[in-house]
Amino acid sequence: MKAIIVKRSYIEDMIAVLLILLSSGTFCFYHQHSILSCFSLFFYGAYLFVRRKTRLSSVIKNKSFLFVVIYTFWIWINFLVINTNHVEAVTQPYVYCLVLWGTFFMTLSMSYSAFKSLLLDLTYVICIISIALYALYHIGLISPRSVEGVHGGTHYLLLFDVIKLGYDSNRMCSLWWEPSAFQVVLSMTLFLYIPDMISNLFNKKTLKKVFVLILAMILSRSTSGYLGLMIIVLIIVLQNDVLKKSKFAFFLLLLIAASGVMYIYSSDVIQDKLEEDYGNQNADGSLNVRLFDNLAMLQMISERPLVGYGIDSEDYDMRSLELNNRTSSNGVLAQCASLGLPIMFFYLITVFKTLKLKELHFNNVAACLLFLFLNCFNGMIIHSIVWAVFLDYKKKNADS
Repeated sequence: MKAIIVKRSYIEDMIAVLLILLSSGTFCFYHQHSILSCFSLFFYGAYLFVRRKTRLSSVIKNKSFLFVVIYTFWIWINFLVINTNHVEAVTQPYVYCLVLWGTFFMTLSMSYSAFKSLLLDLTYVICIISIALYALYHIGLISPRSVEGVHGGTHYLLLFDVIKLGYDSNRMCSLWWEPSAFQVVLSMTLFLYIPDMISNLFNKKTLKKVFVLILAMILSRSTSGYLGLMIIVLIIVLQNDVLKKSKFAFFLLLLIAASGVMYIYSSDVIQDKLEEDYGNQNADGSLNVRLFDNLAMLQMISERPLVGYGIDSEDYDMRSLELNNRTSSNGVLAQCASLGLPIMFFYLITVFKTLKLKELHFNNVAACLLFLFLNCFNGMIIHSIVWAVFLDYKKKNADS
């Protein structure tokens, strides 16, 4: 009977982590069916929370509880009282809250170790399938099918319209709507496994899976992903106990890492971006777009530092248009420009507390900075995968 209960608990946790992944910017499940995806995440999280009889005392003691409540309250105050000039189709406040609370219910109902293990396993399986399909496509054995996106554009998909090709078919984005979103999932997973790589780098089981994730990151050809990967590898090289004791192993791995950095730097992905027409507001290069996005959002933050321009507000859209903020591509700045600096300050305090509990085996301030850095190149900061890394988890000895 105990084995059956354990097995059921494992399957429930696996479904929860899978929903977290699928509702984090995937094309088929989130981009095309965002409301369904968000409600599925929320109601399954609520189901786990109720079924496992999580005690109210453990909820209140959770290090992220106060932030979740205040953040939700502030979203609705900002939306209903402060920035009331809304766009025609309002979705963001509902999506923000459904995703946050759905993920929060899940983290209250499972242990951090269970989430972390399942995240690596599921991401590994997704990457294996994606890499195989990517290879089959490039040798001409399979062909994609074109699908019109709900929000416009034509997209090319494999495997029953689930695996997506990048806009440049040489870039792999797996289930996600673009390579940048895919690399966030890979980066967040690798981020959580930094302590494992520091303490036991040569664990074959973990190393095999991490290597597949790194290969997928390289195939995504995402500049921001490359930057994050280089920092993560550098931390592992500098902090690993075995490498500290063996100078030969240290310099060998450092040489391999340096060779990888040089390979990435010399790749056409990086070189093409270095040749972009910087300073031209009308240029379409991704780094150029990000540059003007960042400058525009910094200006918007300086204009409304306390309350921001709101979410789903015409003021935000109009000011973005005036300042050439095309995509709000910096998640951290986008939150500040939308909701103000005070809530982001509270976010920083909370992430410092929650990451400390995860024992990442390197300086906690550096861990917070790396976490924020990984979210400065995309808008994924409000997606469930990032919340799942941010939030505190059910304690092992908590009653359920």
